[in-house]
Amino acid sequence: MKLKFKSIINQNNETKNIEFTVPVDIYEDDKFKSFAFYEPNTNLRSMIEINDAILNIHNNSSTISLKYQEECDFDLEIIQNNKLFSIPCKTFWKSKEFSENYYNFTYTLTSNEKLFGEFNITLEIIE
Repeated sequence: MKLKFKSIINQNNETKNIEFTVPVDIYEDDKFKSFAFYEPNTNLRSMIEINDAILNIHNNSSTISLKYQEECDFDLEIIQNNKLFSIPCKTFWKSKEFSENYYNFTYTLTSNEKLFGEFNITLEIIE
């Protein structure tokens, strides 16, 4: 199985598109359907956990948590120059369109009441 990943990021009135297709490991339990994959630019493992109400995006240094149609507070931890920085953030999961092998969702990320960006993510599972 492969994951076709697409992200449209709107930050500071600029749009950035990220697209790639990679092998994916899919896990399912009573809470989440999880997609684990290596990002091609960094070769670091990422995982996205999805259900109808909660979504978690994990990468090597941070986790972004989303709750559908709710603000969610968390600390974004970033490692830069071997130093750990913790930034208080809020997410708001605005919209979703889920089907069997297709997941599209949009969320905003703010810090200190300032919009950091709006993110539209599409995950499509292909053979």
